[in-house]
Amino acid sequence: MEDLGSAVQKLKVSEKGENVDACLDCILKTLEGNVEKTADSLHSQDGVPIMVNALRQASTNAHTMKVAKIIAEMAKAEHLRSTFVNSSIIPVLNGLLSHSDSEVVLQACRALGNICCDLDEGREAVSSSGGVEKLLEVLTKLTPPNIDEAYQRVRLMACSYFLNLTCGNENLQTKAISSGAIEVFLNISKENKENLVLCGKVIMVLGNLADFEKNKAFFVGTGMSELLIEALKLANEEDQLESLLETVASLAENDKMKLEFAQMNLVESLLNIADKFAKPSQPQASFDQEFDASKVATDIIVLLLTGDESMKFLFQNGESQLFKRIMSEWIKSGSEMYQISASLALGNFARSDDHCSRLVELGVIQPLLDLLKNQNQELDLKLGHAVLSALRNLSIPKVNKPAVLKAGTLETICPLLESEMHPVQFKLLGTIRMLIDGQGEVSTQLGENNEFVARVVEMSECEVHAGVAGEANRLLAALIKHSGSTNVMHVILQNGGVAKLVSMATSEHELMQNEALVALTLLASSHLGPSVPAIIEADLLDVLSNILDSERIAVEVKCNALSLLGFLTQSDELMSKLKKSGLKIKMEALQKMDNAILLSKVKSVLEHFK
Repeated sequence: MEDLGSAVQKLKVSEKGENVDACLDCILKTLEGNVEKTADSLHSQDGVPIMVNALRQASTNAHTMKVAKIIAEMAKAEHLRSTFVNSSIIPVLNGLLSHSDSEVVLQACRALGNICCDLDEGREAVSSSGGVEKLLEVLTKLTPPNIDEAYQRVRLMACSYFLNLTCGNENLQTKAISSGAIEVFLNISKENKENLVLCGKVIMVLGNLADFEKNKAFFVGTGMSELLIEALKLANEEDQLESLLETVASLAENDKMKLEFAQMNLVESLLNIADKFAKPSQPQASFDQEFDASKVATDIIVLLLTGDESMKFLFQNGESQLFKRIMSEWIKSGSEMYQISASLALGNFARSDDHCSRLVELGVIQPLLDLLKNQNQELDLKLGHAVLSALRNLSIPKVNKPAVLKAGTLETICPLLESEMHPVQFKLLGTIRMLIDGQGEVSTQLGENNEFVARVVEMSECEVHAGVAGEANRLLAALIKHSGSTNVMHVILQNGGVAKLVSMATSEHELMQNEALVALTLLASSHLGPSVPAIIEADLLDVLSNILDSERIAVEVKCNALSLLGFLTQSDELMSKLKKSGLKIKMEALQKMDNAILLSKVKSVLEHFK
């Protein structure tokens, strides 16, 4: 370090000549030995201002290059980067990007890239001095494939600098895109298709620009999809595929990019990757912790199907090669990964009534049920959730319900009520609710099953998953509505279901409020006598009072509450409590509202208070 100190002091007083050259060489050699220790030593000897001054006064290309290289090495030390920013060196380094010497440009890119690494302060300093536009200008000049080897290295380093400059910084990414960055990098890739290293770096840069949701749309129609698909075809190793698939997945979060990828036949490349890198059948958890090209490829296919237009394009009324592949191979595979992907894909296809009807015609129900039946041990969470999600969607159209029921769906899925996996419970309850919609006989059979109702009531008390509790309550209401059976009402009453329905009427969701009030109205209209104790215990009258009194409650909900009140007045015990509750005053206040239906219901209920 004595030689280093001497070199720094000589450099401080020297402006040109051999002494400067020797000093710079000494500093560079010391840095090569131990960057962090040497950088700290230089900093303690005012090395930053000395290097800034040396760069400004450099009299030869060689000196300029060496000083820039020293700054680049020093900036590897994270704690020195802000010091360089505050030294006003960035505009000087920006100016060097136009230098005629390729080595000077290379080291200037390195220095700027290191200063900007994980430092927004440095990035903003580059931006405010026109650095983004300057860098893109340099890269534009470096587009042709026939530049010499030295500038090929500069081009690669400039890409790395750009990556450090924009990484994680939404403002700079947006600025770069508005300055034409996407076109610049795509042109580089088009002109240098044979340079796999450079193209790989370009894809990393473009993938970084797609980090933020609002930027993804800028890639539509640019040729990005063609670049990625071509790169996927050339990639032979998993480590090459990782960044490629990550970029594809990021862009595919945009619906327009989903459609473009689908139209450009990305799926074929993804299917080939899934086949090529498929691993032996193993539990899902065993490959969750590491990159698995086959799994990621199938995940992206499923992601493409979450867009409405891309899903329609890839379904083709059940005639697409993807759908046929899912049904002939994936869903029958011994691989849990493929089974999960198949179930998720079918669930995504089943997002319209027409598709659902077609899927049932094509025989998707039985293979899905077989996946549940073939679980010898406890049902896998991801597989169960995926299968039930698909079955729920398929059960929505009225025309499908008889066929789905006839396939034995309820007999297969109801035993899963004993599962303690909340995501599975959530989808399971929703599937049952969809299946009994409008199916009176089935609703009655389930509603009269004491064990079934008791379990649903138990699940309505789930505190750790609001969705499970909500779906359980909605299922209780649906059993009453679609069965219309007093026997079902009695079973629900005996298992404490009335209190759950009253609680559901206080939901923040209007739909659930109405469902609860309709179910309670049906109960009060045909099974009021036995229900009175439960109604009183559940404080239903207070709930109805709050509904009528609240300005935030929708008129439709108030109308349903009044319909329920009309039936509650048929009980002398309840009527006595109603007269003491102050509800009459609240109903009279509603007469000021300009709604004919509401006013009619208020008038009808008030008749009972005379």
